[in-house]
Amino acid sequence: MAKLSLRNVQKTYAGNVTAVHGIDMEIADGEFIVIVGPSGCGKSTLLRMVAGLETISGGEVHIGDRVVNQLEPAERDIAMVFQNYALYPHMSVYDNMAYGLKIRGMAKAEIEQRVRHAAGILELAPMLERKPRQLSGGQRQRVAMGRAIVREPSVFLFDEPLSNLDAKLRVQMRLELKELHRRLRTTSLYVTHDQVEAMTLADRMMVLNGGRVEQIGTPLEVYSRPASTFVASFIGSPPMNLIPVTRNDLVSSNAGPQAQMRVLGADGQPTDATLGHLPMGLHLPEQALLGLRPEHVEPCAPEDAIAHIDVRVVEALGADSYAYGLLGGQQVVARLDGHAHVRAGERLPVTASADHLHFFDRETGKRIEA
Repeated sequence: MAKLSLRNVQKTYAGNVTAVHGIDMEIADGEFIVIVGPSGCGKSTLLRMVAGLETISGGEVHIGDRVVNQLEPAERDIAMVFQNYALYPHMSVYDNMAYGLKIRGMAKAEIEQRVRHAAGILELAPMLERKPRQLSGGQRQRVAMGRAIVREPSVFLFDEPLSNLDAKLRVQMRLELKELHRRLRTTSLYVTHDQVEAMTLADRMMVLNGGRVEQIGTPLEVYSRPASTFVASFIGSPPMNLIPVTRNDLVSSNAGPQAQMRVLGADGQPTDATLGHLPMGLHLPEQALLGLRPEHVEPCAPEDAIAHIDVRVVEALGADSYAYGLLGGQQVVARLDGHAHVRAGERLPVTASADHLHFFDRETGKRIEA
């Protein structure tokens, strides 16, 4: 095992098309890092640079104490698991897992020991004589992971390994990956566009957007304190409500300084909808985007409301219900208890704790500490 360092890592194509903009990150020995972002954001390109499958245009990649920029993939002491399994169809499960060790000239007894050990971890022992065509998608992915495990690398690299599985298998494989990392404690870099995978697997996560880092932190840090509107809307399902507001006035009360905010309409002009009184202090900007996660929109008595939602659609999902509606002409969603009696066409009074309110700059999208 080894630590992994990314120092101002860049990737430029055709001399002027930059896919990755100067990424820095220190990954501790044994840490599981997830790189998450939409398609085309540069996450797989970054992973492939670490693997040696893409040349590095600038910066350095360190694995352990070595700068590996000029090393071939086989010399970097990494093992990679791909999205498409990449198994040899004519070989048995055993031979697929053993092949990389055989071509390295490892002794037969050592190969046997490593393959049997990995098969036991992944519950593949009864399937070692089968061919890939005789396996399910989840079993094939476990074979691909087994092929990586037997190499006992310093770093595991995962390139969207669960993308080809159905929803139920993805949940199962996420649990297996989590358990696998708990057992092996090998430094791991995992790429996905699925924010659920990122939240459930990561020790820390890197959110990428357009080849740039939006935020690095634990899943709870990223979810609870998003650094930008991009992170706020990408992490979380449904995404955070983002409501354009302007400060109407500031008043004092027994609870301290309070702000009243007026919701802005599609034309950028203040509407009749107000949010008040919010105990956010005197540093609240004149205009901003107010962020509020759906689960933090709380139904309340009319006299306690800071706002009202004109409900248009209610999705009943069992334990939870989602109420979609308009707040001053702005689309919002509230996550409610599944037994809440809310219907389309109603006006829903809501409140929210000051601890759950977020403010972002309307121009840059960056977080404002109010």
